[in-house]
Amino acid sequence: MMAFWVLTLAAVMGAALAYVHVARAWRRAWYVAAAHGAIGAIGFLLLILSPQVPDPLAVEHGVAPFVAYALWLFGVALLVGLGIATLSLRTRRSRGLLIAIHATVAVCAYALLLAYRALG
Repeated sequence: MMAFWVLTLAAVMGAALAYVHVARAWRRAWYVAAAHGAIGAIGFLLLILSPQVPDPLAVEHGVAPFVAYALWLFGVALLVGLGIATLSLRTRRSRGLLIAIHATVAVCAYALLLAYRALG
């Protein structure tokens, strides 16, 4: 599942961006954020295009619907991420709440995908 590895890269970049945001270590992280968004969107599209036939082992372990749940949550995270980008371009207001919502939803989606990958 190529989508898993692409989304793993996006998650690692998101963790780096979270560190940069909290520690205020680096002010010019906009291109890293843009790459994070582009890689995340590509991973989301790969997840949509991947065959949604559940693995028999995933059905046995009860994790078969996790990919569908992760897909919906990644869609929400993508929309919130677009909101962060739009707010960043339009104003200098704080985006902390949107970043927290985006991170929470994306981590939940990734955890579901990871559980499917591990048990399915």
